[in-house]
Amino acid sequence: MEWSPSVVLRFSEAIQKKLSLSSVSIINTDTNQAVPVLRVTQNIGDDRVTIVLANNTAAGQYRLTLTASDVTDLAGNNMASDYIYDFGLLPADADHSNTIDILDFNILAKNF
Repeated sequence: MEWSPSVVLRFSEAIQKKLSLSSVSIINTDTNQAVPVLRVTQNIGDDRVTIVLANNTAAGQYRLTLTASDVTDLAGNNMASDYIYDFGLLPADADHSNTIDILDFNILAKNF
C-alpha cells in the first residue's frame, strides 16, 4: 500500500471559490525542491480543503503556500495575504511531533 500524505486546511469561514492545483505550492525546505500536488479537494460552502501530495513524497520539512487571490469567502472577499504553513512529514509519527517515540506507539496500540 502506498502512502499518500495529505494536509487538511480549515478556514475560519466557508469558502466559495473552488481551488485548483495552481492555487497551492509546496516545497521541501530541506532541499528547496517543489513537491507535486496530486489533487485539491473541497466542498463549496465548506471551511475545509484537503491537499494530497505525491505518493513518493519523502520524509522531511515542507512549506505550503496558498495563493490569497484564489480563496474567496461566501461574501466574495479574498484572503488578505497568501497563507503559509510549515509542516513535517515523518511516517509513523502519529502525534505529529516530528519524532517517533513511545507516544506514537501508544497511539498505535490504542487503535490496534
